[in-house]
Amino acid sequence: MLARLIPMLLLALPALADIPPPPGAQERWHSELIRNAGFGCNEQPDFGTATPAQQASFRARGLEVRLVECRWGRRYLVGTPPRRYGAPQPNQPPPPAPVVEKLD
Repeated sequence: MLARLIPMLLLALPALADIPPPPGAQERWHSELIRNAGFGCNEQPDFGTATPAQQASFRARGLEVRLVECRWGRRYLVGTPPRRYGAPQPNQPPPPAPVVEKLD
């Protein structure tokens, strides 16, 4: 019985790593980054796409950018470090800090 159970558990382990975040987690995280930067944002902002020039500017700083639109028309560019997969590498430099820029 145990000999059958172990291979089944080993096959199920990779599936555990691909569990998506709960609904609204990205929105809450981005609105928290905006509030921590000293701006106001509601709990459920909408996401948009930054212009190619804005994307290139943030990419040069090692960040992925998202256009975040909060209530009342407030818009922000939120740059976050790209996700690193796997175990942390000891010789790798730390990721850049998130950046929030107000538009309008």
